[in-house]
Amino acid sequence: MLTIRKLLWDKRNIFHIAKHDIIPEGIEEACEQKPIVQRGVKKNRLILLGVTKENRLLNVILENHGVGNYYIVTAYDASPEDTKLYKRLKGGDNNEATEK
Repeated sequence: MLTIRKLLWDKRNIFHIAKHDIIPEGIEEACEQKPIVQRGVKKNRLILLGVTKENRLLNVILENHGVGNYYIVTAYDASPEDTKLYKRLKGGDNNEATEK
């Protein structure tokens, strides 16, 4: 299980996620809602697949900065393939987050 003690924000990552029409609160919600966690391609990175309170399914790329601190590299809407994975692992077709 992943324990996130703190998400690390700066102007760069806030501006970057805004390009994807995502706000920091959405990422925080997706990280709090028991996301699916996968290893990233690059060292010390994780890919979280999580849902916001508005039922938006997001991929969030985090970089481990130690002791439960993670820097947000980027975030974007989940692909159809990721949506299928989320449905399969989180309980089937009745999940509202996958109906976007």
